[in-house]
Amino acid sequence: MGKLPFVGRIFWKTLACVLVVAAGAIWAYLTFTDYKVTPADKAFAPITAVLLSYLVHLWLLPADVLQGDEESESSEDEPDE
Repeated sequence: MGKLPFVGRIFWKTLACVLVVAAGAIWAYLTFTDYKVTPADKAFAPITAVLLSYLVHLWLLPADVLQGDEESESSEDEPDE
């Protein structure tokens, strides 16, 4: 099994967006319904946000990063002769 791809700059931006959208959705849901927050909601919301962020991060990654194409990344660093 290969390594799971991770690009920090994309993941952290995605996490920030997911947290903002989730906070807005939770606020709207709590405001317009009679739902009460449970301890399970508080415990699993951060876990779910991180997992969802990673999945969206994978969706946003370029295809060469997902396929593990190391040559395309290293060729950008080395000048052509």
